[in-house]
Amino acid sequence: MKRAKLWPLVVALGLLLAGTAATEIIARNSEGRVLTWEISGDDVLVGDEDHESDGEGDAAWFAGEAQSEAHAAARLLARRGAYDEALARFAEAVEQSPDQAALWAEYGHWLRRADRPAEADEVLGRALKLDPANAPAHLDRALLARARGDKSGATAAFEEALRLRPLHTSTRIAYGNLLLDQKKYARAIEIIEPASSSGSNDHRARGLAALGRAYARDGQFDAARGAFSQAVERAPAVASLWAQAALELGRLGDEGAAAEGLRYAQNALLLAPDSAYMHDVAGRSYERNGLETEAFDAYQRSAKLDPTMKRPRKRLIRLSIDREDWSSARRHAQSLLALDGERSESHFLAGLVEFKSGHYPEARSHFGDAIAASPEPYAEAWYNLGLLERKAERPEEAIAAYERAIQARPEYLAAINNLGVVYSDTGRFAEAEREYRRALEIRPTYTAAWTNLARAQAADGRDAEAITSYRRALEIDPESRGARLQLAVTLRKAGEVEEAIGEYRTLLEQHPRYVKAWFNLGIALAAAGRDDEAKVAYESALERDHDHLGARKNLGLLLLRTGSRDAATTHLSEALEARPGDAEIRLALAEIARLRGQAATCQIHAEAVLRQQPDDPAALSMSARCTKPDNKD
Repeated sequence: MKRAKLWPLVVALGLLLAGTAATEIIARNSEGRVLTWEISGDDVLVGDEDHESDGEGDAAWFAGEAQSEAHAAARLLARRGAYDEALARFAEAVEQSPDQAALWAEYGHWLRRADRPAEADEVLGRALKLDPANAPAHLDRALLARARGDKSGATAAFEEALRLRPLHTSTRIAYGNLLLDQKKYARAIEIIEPASSSGSNDHRARGLAALGRAYARDGQFDAARGAFSQAVERAPAVASLWAQAALELGRLGDEGAAAEGLRYAQNALLLAPDSAYMHDVAGRSYERNGLETEAFDAYQRSAKLDPTMKRPRKRLIRLSIDREDWSSARRHAQSLLALDGERSESHFLAGLVEFKSGHYPEARSHFGDAIAASPEPYAEAWYNLGLLERKAERPEEAIAAYERAIQARPEYLAAINNLGVVYSDTGRFAEAEREYRRALEIRPTYTAAWTNLARAQAADGRDAEAITSYRRALEIDPESRGARLQLAVTLRKAGEVEEAIGEYRTLLEQHPRYVKAWFNLGIALAAAGRDDEAKVAYESALERDHDHLGARKNLGLLLLRTGSRDAATTHLSEALEARPGDAEIRLALAEIARLRGQAATCQIHAEAVLRQQPDDPAALSMSARCTKPDNKD
């Protein structure tokens, strides 16, 4: 197998410390085996997870002398990742030396690595029967228990492995990771800390990286930064340490940490430019820094280097959806289905692509497949199916889907809120209110539920209650555009025009380019008889959105009412081009033509309305008046 020395890269970085052992990369072989990073003889698998788990303890099996030719061959094959062949040779080796506990333990270790947990557990049990003090076997048993979710079993096995080898780095790191998963941060730090201050540079570097992760999860951000900095100083040529630091720093949530995480990710890439995993890490760091184009490119590179990696493919689907690049999104979704077609998430993402691109039957089918493939009720799939059915104007199906999402996750706020929206769509306001109040019982500060409750109350003719609910939403989020806009609309409809105008002014101070606010302010000002101000408001809306039909139409009608016929004609004619069937625009233009003595033009507009609405009284009246102009220009 070809190996590529990293010394030139290390020298270029200027980071290599005296005494740090050479690091080599075992490249992905022709069978597509995963990369393994060799750290002074202690192998650590760099996989698709955020922390090391699968390869801990590998190095222990390369230190001792092989017991037989079969054993030596098995080790070589295992190291190459040829697990089926390796395990066959291990079976030969243990048959030749059935009383060797260490050999059974090694066999169990590689069974675990080959993802054959039941066999691994049985073989490790045999090893411990022969030698209860075999620490590596206890470590592997702990990792097996952790993988199947047996926290108490994993804890007991880790404790025993640690008792037998108190300073073993991999045991302390793996045990610490279990404790972090359980949110036992202080205990995790206590377990990991000794691994950061003893052993070789490489061992201490791994311990420091694990300690940095623990500090980060515990909210000790400065301590986390310090630990990661020390880790890469001690082993600057280990790409996986730079990558782990990048991931953890990126999670701290502030811009400085995100930028620092990106620097770590870029150094990881310098060390391992042909690693799919490192490009994936870089993609995550780019995303956290808001660099979506760079993230997309990094994920594409990752997927090209290793088509079997699922995570970058998933991110490519999401980013392609955001870009509305449906061909790219669909291509990656199909690749994911081919790669991992039995997993429910693969079908879900394929469904999301079809839903967002407007292919509802295909989306419905994929969401159904996702639900069927999921071992547990798939709340997100039911929720998105609800969104789909509402868009497809199938309210009963949407209601059923949202109810299934809520059954799967009783406090699924978005599903409860959206169920209320569907009830509101169909005029079932009491049921809508019930759902909004259910959401508010779970989270009293849920602004969307307060706003939607207010809309339902307003639609049900209960303006006073709606105003109270809108004000509650604004107490929680004073800059909620939707809540303040709807409050102002409701105030105007309730006759509180001046108060509505005040709310529109406040909204425009917060969001000066909000076209809907300018448009609705114009309506309120016109209702208050403040025509000059209304004209300015409509013009402000059109400055920000030239094609806003409502503003152009209302401005034209206002100008007609105030006697500016030429300007009114300009605006109304432009509005008519966008909406030729609008009766109000037609009749306004007919009135202008009548006032100018243009009877034929007046009749054309009146008859256009009558063709659509033969009994329209305003159009009939206008038709009769077209030949009776009040004035001629």
